[in-house]
Amino acid sequence: MLKVALFTTTDTLGNRQEEFDRLIDSLKQQANVSSSIKIFILLQNSSEEVRNRLNHQLPSWVTLYTWPTQLSLSAARNFLFSSVRDHDIFNEDTIVGFPDDDCWYPSHLLEKITLAFSQDEQLDLLICGVSLRPIDPSWSVVGSPQASVPAVVRRSSSNSVFFRGSLIAQIGDFDPTLGLGTPNFGGEDTDFTIRGYIRSRRSVFIEHALVGHPESNVNSVAKYFRGTLLVLARHARHSGPFMREYIRKLAVGAYLVATQRMSLMEYQQSVRRSAAKIGR
Repeated sequence: MLKVALFTTTDTLGNRQEEFDRLIDSLKQQANVSSSIKIFILLQNSSEEVRNRLNHQLPSWVTLYTWPTQLSLSAARNFLFSSVRDHDIFNEDTIVGFPDDDCWYPSHLLEKITLAFSQDEQLDLLICGVSLRPIDPSWSVVGSPQASVPAVVRRSSSNSVFFRGSLIAQIGDFDPTLGLGTPNFGGEDTDFTIRGYIRSRRSVFIEHALVGHPESNVNSVAKYFRGTLLVLARHARHSGPFMREYIRKLAVGAYLVATQRMSLMEYQQSVRRSAAKIGR
């Protein structure tokens, strides 16, 4: 059976203890794969004392790290990557995910995810939907078409993507200039997934909402607009579909300005910065 390696981070001062407990509880309930799960968690704004206390409360397949202050999301994930380099995780036999601390996996989800990667040895990337009411439908990657660029750009998030470990080894680290805690405030998930998509042997998008997490809305689109636009500019010259996604994002930004969800100054600054990045 394939193994599952998950990477997440939580701010111990962020009032998300209830959501964090829900994530851990959901992993305990994964049928047939609980013995093959490992989750690596960075506790931000934390200490060795807190880590030692939690170690006695959490399952043995949870590995905790601490950081005394707050890091950007990309920096936190890169720290975890560097901490597990010697664990031989990023290989063909491991599935990697990046759940947020307010995400949860319905029962049997990881069993089905590992089955999908087992059935299709060429599958390197699986993207699915998220919802506060995730469902458990019947689905299969067998015979499913290659994921489209619009699906990769518009539907991928840290909670909804699963990578084969060998693909992670090719992608490398998250971009430290992107994501929460950086001036660009987003886009790191989209960038990481696009880089994986370009390198993958096969990618599949499952439209069903399989993972528990709030869906994207207009406010979150405005919040993460700058980072996502920069990412799309970087990849715009890779192919026509990526260029069309960049142009579409410009139109989305204009709509956000027209509906007063984003300032004209913010839009203009984002457009100028993205234009300088096209094709880089």
